[in-house]
Amino acid sequence: MKRSIKPAPAKKTVAKMKLSSPQAFDLRRFCHSFAVGPEEVSRMTGAALRTVAYWKSGKEPNGLTQQKLKELVHLFDALSDVIASKSIGPWLSLPNPAFDGSTPLQVIERGESHRIWRMIWELGSGQPD
Repeated sequence: MKRSIKPAPAKKTVAKMKLSSPQAFDLRRFCHSFAVGPEEVSRMTGAALRTVAYWKSGKEPNGLTQQKLKELVHLFDALSDVIASKSIGPWLSLPNPAFDGSTPLQVIERGESHRIWRMIWELGSGQPD
């Protein structure tokens, strides 16, 4: 009797918002992918809301801001490995005991994104602090 072996179902992959070049940044796509609003982008980058509106309309950010945006995309891509992409935006405004009660948005604003990277590593490795 011959048995048929069925392959395991393919893992569902989440499309990442890879930023291959600074000019490729698409704020509309970023905001949609991670459920983030212009206010949060403004706070995370230190840019004025009006500037964020220019980016959303397609204007290219300057060099320093491009680097900040590239880092945010990289961080959010990594977060989407441990949190659903659409949950990242709401998660940003929730106080988190891992950050001493600060919100992840406040952590990013203070330039302490290394704390979020550490959390991602701990969650991924199963090694708590």
